[in-house]
Amino acid sequence: MKKFIIYHLLILATTFSCIAQSRIKGRVVSTDGLPLVGATLKIKDQGKVILAGEDGKFSIVFNGSELNLIVSFIGYKTEEKKFILPITDELIIRLE
Repeated sequence: MKKFIIYHLLILATTFSCIAQSRIKGRVVSTDGLPLVGATLKIKDQGKVILAGEDGKFSIVFNGSELNLIVSFIGYKTEEKKFILPITDELIIRLE
């Protein structure tokens, strides 16, 4: 019986953690529209860091309904962006 209860509590905890996660996709580009491959995107409150891939594209899975991103790339001004969900379109983040 004890194993049964622990098993179901683990399933319940996993379900809640999956529900709370959100995903956004986007691209990091220069003011000229050129992709910034390897740009760094850091989720401010969670410490998670992602690098923009091919064509400056990124995909971030995070907890909550609000996202504070710090975006940087060598030779460009570091930007802090705040997003509130839901976001239905692909994000385009332009760095100067």
